[in-house]
Amino acid sequence: MSQANAAPITGDTILAPGKSGRSAVSRRAALTALAAVPAVAVAGTLPAQAAPDTWTLALRRYRAAEAAYHGHLANVWNPLVEKLDRLCPQPPISITIERTDKRREVFTYNRAKPDAWMWHPTVNGRAAGEKLAARWIAWDHRYELLKARHRHDAIEAEDKRLYECFQDAEDRLMLTPAPDADAVLMKLEILWADQFRERQEENEGHIKRDLQRLAVQGETRRAA
Repeated sequence: MSQANAAPITGDTILAPGKSGRSAVSRRAALTALAAVPAVAVAGTLPAQAAPDTWTLALRRYRAAEAAYHGHLANVWNPLVEKLDRLCPQPPISITIERTDKRREVFTYNRAKPDAWMWHPTVNGRAAGEKLAARWIAWDHRYELLKARHRHDAIEAEDKRLYECFQDAEDRLMLTPAPDADAVLMKLEILWADQFRERQEENEGHIKRDLQRLAVQGETRRAA
């Protein structure tokens, strides 16, 4: 992006195409825009809707939700998945079949179509496919028993709940007007960390308004 497109933060040009195929705030454009914000806009008295206490509260909730989700992920959910995988390792997903003409082919098991082996054109293929399907059916049964024994579904439900709380806290933080450049940078880091959020464009709009507001405040105070 050229400097001409990046610098005017009070216009409509800080959005640039991202890798996700939708518009995204580019790093260069956003950082150039921040550099253009007069220092007085960062340190001056803030309007009521952008009071530091409001941002601090939203940030505190975000940090708490982030710690709760990632803590559960690292200490409960991931260890459970790893334990189940150790106790009940998956069978191979495919096997190599040697045809009567000595050629080899790969037969892949499809859990959505467990009887697909029945239509294999060779006797060897059908026999090998049936054996592989039986292994997967037996594995599914053992794995479901292990999941019940280790409270898999309850732990997964808690993981989803904590993730939803984390996302809600993130959305609330993005909605809260940023009081200074550090807060804008934090929003940008959250945005750049995940380019495929459903509310990506909406969050870009929040950040753009933050930049524009800080620039206007700075110009107003500098002129006063």
